[in-house]
Amino acid sequence: RVGLVVSKKGYMHFLEGARQEWVRRWVVIRRPYILLYRDDKDLV
Repeated sequence: RVGLVVSKKGYMHFLEGARQEWVRRWVVIRRPYILLYRDDKDLV
């Protein structure tokens, strides 16, 4: 079960893929999970 309280949220850059390219992802920390989205408008 994902907690309802958001501890932190914001954009982070990650190295992804075989070509090791930097991509920007929206990150939400809801204890005990870290959720990654393509942008802040993704609905999951």
